[in-house]
Amino acid sequence: MNTIHVLLIDDSEAQSYLVDGYLRQARTFQFTLSWAGSFSDAVRMVRASDYDVCLLDYDLGTHTALDVLNFFADEGVTIPVIVMTGYGSQDIDLAVMESGAVDYLDKNALGTATLERAIRYTVQQARVAKALVQAEHQQRVIAESLLDVSNVLNSSLDFSEVLKRIIDNLRRVIPHQGANVMMIGDDGWTYLAGQIHQDEAGTLTQADLRFEVLNTPTLRRMLETRQPLLIGDVRASPLWTRLSKAQAVRAYLGTPIVEDDAVIGFINIDHDTPDYFTPAHAEYLRLFGNQAAIAIRNARAYEQAQELAALEERQRLARELHDVVSQTLFSANMVADSLSHMAERDAPHMQHDLEMLARLNRTALAEMRSLLVELRPQAIVSMPLPELLQTLVNGVRGRSSATLRAEVVGQPVALSPDVHLQFYRLMQETLTNAYKHAQATEIQVGLHYLDSSVDWVVADNGVGFDLRNTPPDHHGLRIMFERAAKIGAAIRIDTAPNEGTFVQVSWPLPVVARPRR
Repeated sequence: MNTIHVLLIDDSEAQSYLVDGYLRQARTFQFTLSWAGSFSDAVRMVRASDYDVCLLDYDLGTHTALDVLNFFADEGVTIPVIVMTGYGSQDIDLAVMESGAVDYLDKNALGTATLERAIRYTVQQARVAKALVQAEHQQRVIAESLLDVSNVLNSSLDFSEVLKRIIDNLRRVIPHQGANVMMIGDDGWTYLAGQIHQDEAGTLTQADLRFEVLNTPTLRRMLETRQPLLIGDVRASPLWTRLSKAQAVRAYLGTPIVEDDAVIGFINIDHDTPDYFTPAHAEYLRLFGNQAAIAIRNARAYEQAQELAALEERQRLARELHDVVSQTLFSANMVADSLSHMAERDAPHMQHDLEMLARLNRTALAEMRSLLVELRPQAIVSMPLPELLQTLVNGVRGRSSATLRAEVVGQPVALSPDVHLQFYRLMQETLTNAYKHAQATEIQVGLHYLDSSVDWVVADNGVGFDLRNTPPDHHGLRIMFERAAKIGAAIRIDTAPNEGTFVQVSWPLPVVARPRR
């Protein structure tokens, strides 16, 4: 039989004895009665103990039931209240109900049956309301957790970071003591991924655990059913694989991670209390398994895109090696082979060919240095822009017969790695366009560190073009504007047919990065 804890707030001690007598005669429930004889007693007792229901006399001498109800509201006290009145006034009854009372009783009609029925109804209603509030809170937590996971899926393609956020949010929705994410390798064994939570006792370290899926009953069951697996007490389950005698796990819950109808991994959580997890928990965990599948799909797509981009870059570098460096070295080799014969028959021309051989070797060396920088992106970030400018200029001088002049103006400032890399790419793209497409005899480049910006300028006397009638992707314009947009840089292009081309890239300096004059 359930026990209901009742708080009676009444300034009449005789009334408390009467109510206590009525409750002792109840047959459906057992009651314990605590009596507060004044408003101050009620305040003290409510703050010190929990009660299932409150019987509140309307008239408390210097206070009324409305004062108590207002105090409950201000303090956040959620005890359901039944007001007892002896006035027979509808206005008073309505007033207490509007102030938060659940029910009211006529003190002149009190009896065991009346009190028992009113208390039972009030307590049941309060429990239903509490369950609804808890369910609403749980749904809100789940929605917020899944939203957080969704946000990180949209903002990060780092697989380990996404899994960490999934497990962190999982703890908010399903309290647990141990958790891990297992991925199935090509060999049919699982390996751990993401963040691992140990139990408080620290008796189990999961960092090096590996399981063969088909020979691990829990994993095999989820592999076959593609459904969550709930084990109330692992000690009574034939599916459980015990890892050590000191293992504190008693309740287990797992879910498969399914991608394109194939199980690619598992999320596992545990607790040291038997029957701790519920079917509702299993459904929540399944939702997180779905999020993990999306994270994996996105991460794999990103990795494939990265691999494709790397392949395209390698192919570009291979073309550069073949088209420029290989041809230069071939020419140098031909000149070197002819020098021995020329020394005997055509000595006057030997000096000219020696100078040509030195120039070809310098060109090949500049090209190789430039390509080595390209092969090591970190070198681009760590090398100051003036040095990168010199590397670009040396490479172009070996490829083009145009006169090339370069200058650096102002005091260099450090840029963030992303800005530094994109600005270098813009320098590279504009200079490449100038010597490849402009047919110029003179090219001037400048890197200018100004008070409020870093500017890159390229001017040539080449053929120019009609900017208004040029497709956006012509001469690499599309790539340039995309790179500029990534770092918030502005591009200015002045050109016309047979009038040469002037390009200026300007990146605004943040206030803290601006050089002092």
